[in-house]
Amino acid sequence: MRIRTSTKNILIASFVIGFIFLVYVAWVSMGRPADVSRGVSVNNTHAIAPSTTSALNAPPEEERLAIMKLGKGTFNASVESSAAAPKLVSEWADSGGGLVINGAYFNEDYTPSGLLIIDKKRIGTRKFDYDKSAALVIKDGDVSIVNLKKEPRTRLESFDYVLQSFPLLIDEGNNTIGVDSQKKARRSAIGIDAVGNVYVIVSDSGDLSLYEFAEEIVKTGISFAKVLNLDGGPSTGVYSNWNKERVAIDSYTKVSSVVRFRKKS
Repeated sequence: MRIRTSTKNILIASFVIGFIFLVYVAWVSMGRPADVSRGVSVNNTHAIAPSTTSALNAPPEEERLAIMKLGKGTFNASVESSAAAPKLVSEWADSGGGLVINGAYFNEDYTPSGLLIIDKKRIGTRKFDYDKSAALVIKDGDVSIVNLKKEPRTRLESFDYVLQSFPLLIDEGNNTIGVDSQKKARRSAIGIDAVGNVYVIVSDSGDLSLYEFAEEIVKTGISFAKVLNLDGGPSTGVYSNWNKERVAIDSYTKVSSVVRFRKKS
């Protein structure tokens, strides 16, 4: 029996729509890559060093940040870099253990875009404008963040490690990002509270602008003194298996620098 043209078209369209729906259902059911774990929810802080901070159980749909707290005096920090042999953050983690987060911005040849000092030796020749940047500085394993706009005369060469980046998201507890660019991406940062505890902060959702990232950090209620933005986007990654708190968020691309934290023995 011949089918009229209009009826035939309806049947074909129904088949195509049904097929697309089945493909969509299959794609959703695949979920996220097996080796990448979604971050904990906003206001949910995993203490990976001795801490009195407790976890707050927010609904899964609010999961936008992974925040890991390192108690003051319980770790040694360092910065590692290799323009000749960049690696995924997971590969950096495999090569030295501890907690590892991606570092700062780099050029196409993997050399640092900003000031970078490793073991008191400068790596590369470039640096960012001090008026628009800050620096993660490490002395004898202890971490600080310097607002270079307010403290331009800081003797950066006196530190063991210096990693310059931008922008400074939080300063004295306040969001410093005045305008929302609406540019969404994965995000990473390191923060310090008023008593010197360090926080490793990552969002792998890809749905936060820098302004929104800073706002979500403020909403945690943690008394941050400063929070420095790192190289986000595809460079975002953090790996840790500290105190059996496994966090595995890999970078999508190779990075030439990381910040590594190791427990003090």
